[in-house]
Amino acid sequence: MANVPYDPLELLKTYLNDNPSTPSFFKNFLLNRLGSQLIWYENKSNNFKKRWQRSRIAVIILSATIPFAVGYIGTFGEGKDAYNDMLKFAVGLAGVIIAMLEGFNSLFKSQDLYIDYRVTAEQIKQELSYFIGQAGYTATDFSLLVTKVEAIIAKENNQWSELVRRNDDATNQAKIQEMVQGYLEKYNIKIEAPVAEPATPPAGADAATPPATSTETPPATPPATPPAPEEPIVEGPVG
Repeated sequence: MANVPYDPLELLKTYLNDNPSTPSFFKNFLLNRLGSQLIWYENKSNNFKKRWQRSRIAVIILSATIPFAVGYIGTFGEGKDAYNDMLKFAVGLAGVIIAMLEGFNSLFKSQDLYIDYRVTAEQIKQELSYFIGQAGYTATDFSLLVTKVEAIIAKENNQWSELVRRNDDATNQAKIQEMVQGYLEKYNIKIEAPVAEPATPPAGADAATPPATSTETPPATPPATPPAPEEPIVEGPVG
């Protein structure tokens, strides 16, 4: 006989078919509350699991590639600086992608939600199996099953609220920048800021030029010439 996978929804339908006298309110709870919540938790758990696994695979591949690529920087010889620059750019880009993936994982809590939703779905399945197998339940313990299932859902809701509050810290801009800088330093990635070139004055504008200082020595002033002495006037004898 082939093994039939465990399907709690099929088990639920079988129980309702075998027990047609089940109260209508309990049928509604099993189908529209327990059943729908079970499907929702399982789908969400699978989605977050795939998202988290893809992110981790990308981080592992990029982290292993960076040291390998760094070893080839500067080995292309003279005249091939373009190849070295491209390799440096690829290494820097890989480091930035790693930091972004880690930031997204910290923000959306994919791993935490994947585990929480999986645990919640399994707990609901367990209580349903206990009720149908009458392990700790009687055939009419409807309210007990409702109480336990609602307690499981309420517990998960409280955990989700705590994760949302923790996300407020993860979205802090300063912490995101600090985390990105930490990953860049971890993988020895240096991003140099471009050097600003001096502004060029617009065409036709005269730049303010300080007046040139004359280095010529002023001509020497000749000394003043004293006036020539006057000759004495000699008067002749009066005849």
